[in-house]
Amino acid sequence: MSGKKSAASNHSVRFVNSHRKSSTASEELIEGDRDSYVKSTLQKSSVDQLVESSSKRITLCTMCGRYKGYRVRRKLFIILCIAIALLVCLLGIIIVLYAIVPAIVRSTIDKAQLAFKSINIEEIGNDRFRLRAQLELSRTGSIPATILSPLIINVDNVGTVRNDQPIVIAGDADHSTVVPINSPFIVSNLEAFHSFSRSLIFESHVVWQLTAKASVQPISSAMPVYSNIPFNKKVTLNALNSLRNVDIKSVSLRRSNAERIFADIIIEISNPSIFSIDLGKDNLGKLFLLS
Repeated sequence: MSGKKSAASNHSVRFVNSHRKSSTASEELIEGDRDSYVKSTLQKSSVDQLVESSSKRITLCTMCGRYKGYRVRRKLFIILCIAIALLVCLLGIIIVLYAIVPAIVRSTIDKAQLAFKSINIEEIGNDRFRLRAQLELSRTGSIPATILSPLIINVDNVGTVRNDQPIVIAGDADHSTVVPINSPFIVSNLEAFHSFSRSLIFESHVVWQLTAKASVQPISSAMPVYSNIPFNKKVTLNALNSLRNVDIKSVSLRRSNAERIFADIIIEISNPSIFSIDLGKDNLGKLFLLS
């Protein structure tokens, strides 16, 4: 009986072995499930972190397309955009204030027209006289501006006139600006002044070349001042033309006596120009040439 194995005993042995194998398999299955669960959990957490990090990053692609884009954080991207926008605005303001506006001012001064409404020459000396005149600026455009003082005008390379009052341009293209001038005319070149005087008396027309460097402040006092703006104008004026139209209105000798002759003469001289010249006083009294 001991040498034989019953079927029941064989079956029991086999059952025990299969139970062990099944328990081992179940343990391996549990461990595999645990590993797969850990792996899935790690993968899920990494995916969540990637999604979370991708939500805070913005991908920028290069323009050429040869290289892949690179990631920039959203806050950094917004800061960079704001900085670039401010830099562009600053560059635009600088270009407008120091390139475009000066070009507009120079163009406006070049297109402006200058004329004289009246010219009075008084206190004539050897190398100077007093000039009282009214300048008229027209076609000054629609932008208001102020030509700051002092404005030193060189007249035909003969002498200089100084204007100590600011010239305010209203910015109305249909109206002109009248500038009063009351200044000594300082002669810098006597030979040119003699030629200038001769032309003024004997010629029918004279051309004055007026040059200056103006300081212009456009629009308002908040704008910058643009200095050394060229102010070059040629002005054609009617001269005295030798004073050809001279009429003697009356001659009176009533104040004469046996010893002396007193002549009272009234002379009318037609002045074809806008110049009014004070020739001074002599024995006949004070003589004026009126325009």
